[in-house]
Amino acid sequence: MKSLLKQFILSGIILITGYSCSDDTLDKIGENPNNPTEVPSKLLMSQVTVSTAFDAGTDLAWYASVFVEQTVGVHGQLETADKRTGINSTIGNNSWNSLYATTLEDLKNIIELCSTGGKEEGNNISLGIAKILMAYTYNTLTDIWGEIPYTEALQGSENRTPVFD
Repeated sequence: MKSLLKQFILSGIILITGYSCSDDTLDKIGENPNNPTEVPSKLLMSQVTVSTAFDAGTDLAWYASVFVEQTVGVHGQLETADKRTGINSTIGNNSWNSLYATTLEDLKNIIELCSTGGKEEGNNISLGIAKILMAYTYNTLTDIWGEIPYTEALQGSENRTPVFD
């Protein structure tokens, strides 16, 4: 009985040590497949297309219509904007942050991915769409806010005070 128990323990030890995880397997344990570090252009493109249309077309169009005196708003919700007093900065900041900080950054990433030397070099359809959407977004931003950063734009913490050109 003792010999059978020793053989069972010995075979258990051999199985555990022989079939344990390798270093490669242990390195993959901490990776979250649902949190990628790089996103392909086809996934960025759908988000960018929707955000360009929505952010450039809703709040900004409604707010601009007040300044050109096409609308005042029902029940006077934009009365202060119409009088140019107490303008709600969240309307402008939300659109600015969405278009400038998020949409343009994603478009820049798509252009870098699909350009020469990028991981998706030769994806000319996504590259062309991204360039057109980037031009449209810059056009919208300059129409609403005037001069904005362009040549030194989208550098993040590398340049916290870009030139408005």
